[in-house]
Amino acid sequence: MASPKICFFDDEAARRNRRQEMLPAGYARLSFDEDGQNFCSIQNQVDIINKYCQDRLNTRPVDIYVDDGVSGYSFERDSFSRLASAIELGRCNLIVAKDLSRIGRHNALTQLFVEECERCGIRVVAIEDYDSINPSDELTLGIRTWSNERAVKDASRKVQAVVDHKQKSGTWFCAAPYGYTVLSYEEGAVAVDPQAAAVVRQIYQMYDSGMGYKAICVRLTAQHVPTPSQHYQAKALEAGKKYNKKVGDAWRVSTVVSMLADDFYTGTLRTNKYDRMGINGKDVRTPKEQQHVFPNHHPPIIGQELFDRVQARREDKKRTNDRGVRKFPNIYSGHIRCGDCGFPMYAMQRPNLAPQYVCGKWFSYGKAFCTTHTVKTAVLDKIVLDYLSLIRERGGALLEALNADVRRLAAGAAASEGPRPQELAKELEQIRAEIQAIESQRVKQILRSPEREELINSTYDQLLQDALCRKEAAESRLQSAADAQHAVKSTAKRLHTAMDVISHIIDTGSLTRGDIAALLDTITVYQDGRIAIKLNADLSALELGGGPVSDKPRNNKERRYRVVADTSAPPGGPLSMISPTGLPPEYAAFA
Repeated sequence: MASPKICFFDDEAARRNRRQEMLPAGYARLSFDEDGQNFCSIQNQVDIINKYCQDRLNTRPVDIYVDDGVSGYSFERDSFSRLASAIELGRCNLIVAKDLSRIGRHNALTQLFVEECERCGIRVVAIEDYDSINPSDELTLGIRTWSNERAVKDASRKVQAVVDHKQKSGTWFCAAPYGYTVLSYEEGAVAVDPQAAAVVRQIYQMYDSGMGYKAICVRLTAQHVPTPSQHYQAKALEAGKKYNKKVGDAWRVSTVVSMLADDFYTGTLRTNKYDRMGINGKDVRTPKEQQHVFPNHHPPIIGQELFDRVQARREDKKRTNDRGVRKFPNIYSGHIRCGDCGFPMYAMQRPNLAPQYVCGKWFSYGKAFCTTHTVKTAVLDKIVLDYLSLIRERGGALLEALNADVRRLAAGAAASEGPRPQELAKELEQIRAEIQAIESQRVKQILRSPEREELINSTYDQLLQDALCRKEAAESRLQSAADAQHAVKSTAKRLHTAMDVISHIIDTGSLTRGDIAALLDTITVYQDGRIAIKLNADLSALELGGGPVSDKPRNNKERRYRVVADTSAPPGGPLSMISPTGLPPEYAAFA
């Protein structure tokens, strides 16, 4: 976190303030966390400052600067900065506040500011606990500022502890996204807003169909679909309330992007997404593995299958720099490469030419670098659909094997002679409590017999080391038991989702760019007509062997493609192989 800024006055300001008559300026501050905790309100502070200036200084303050709802730990405050500027301009040479905590709650910076004021001849009066012209007050300045800082840090820790507990229990969120209505913040309950939810589904469907962010915004605005702010304004007016936030009349790309990235719409609550760096510091995105995830927390608006396809396409856009729907959609762009030179293949789209892909290196540099081999889009569609059909046939057996592994692991854990995960967790809690008791007892023994501190520390260090070793062993056993079953379950879940997507593609008989991005990593086209398909890394268990999935013999007059499964593949081996013979008749149309 960047260091808080503080004004340092120049020597000219010091000389000017020493020459002038007494010009007091008041300063009042109150933060949100101090409201209602026995602190004076802003108006009470102003009254106290006015009374002090009238009774003790026989004058009125030239001005009173107020920061309402601002933390004293930071010196980045609007009115405080204006007060510093007034001092530099010679408009005041005496600061009056109710107490030192109003000036600031940062120990070092508050002392530094007070010392800088004294150097420039500016008197600082905190009516209840400090006056810079009183030598005895200077001796206790550090103690007072330290105490003020401890108060704000203790409050911050207490609030953070409550927030952490609520985040871990799944009952904490500041607001529900567009599409939901909060029923209870305390219980973390939300309900679907039907009108807004329909817009969310429309946005997901438009993006899944190939539209880009900007195109979606243009269409929604043209259709006069209310923006989120317009929707919230209408809701507030219906309830007889005022809506003071800014209202936009056009959809923005940032709004659509955030909606498409939010898994809250799948019924998942995700907490601890941001971590604040210190008091009043910047919020930093927390890594996903450290976030708390609660699936099936609330009613979903978007199905998991559609959400996964959208995320796959968003990642593909980042990798291939795709810009949305084109006049002639190229669903394989970014995923298809030449097998001979490794260069991406370019889409060829002309009115008198069937849509096809050609080697990009030949297209750019000529025959000296590669050949003019091409592949038609219709051929790719047929090959990919047949390939996915084979995967669906064999994928069921693979999922059943994985489910059997899950059941076998569960049965093995139940029949194991060792401790179960629940028992390990209970043991771990007991060890943690024991460690706390050891540290607490150590402190008590040292306070009772300070002359034996070295012997006490030696004894308790040995006890603590033993407890820490047992804690580490228990954590390791608990993690190992959880990892084995989680690995198999997560693999089965990914493959099950992929099989649902594949079934949807086969049933509809159509492919989209999102489908390609969700399933395929690369399609490699060779000069001799062979085509190889590589699935995404998460789906590698479903791949049909390691070779090309089709070929086109150059010496065969029919030059037809084929995708043939090896039905004799042994269990656990490759799911398919390339048959050296056979040309299925359904490929005649693509010769």
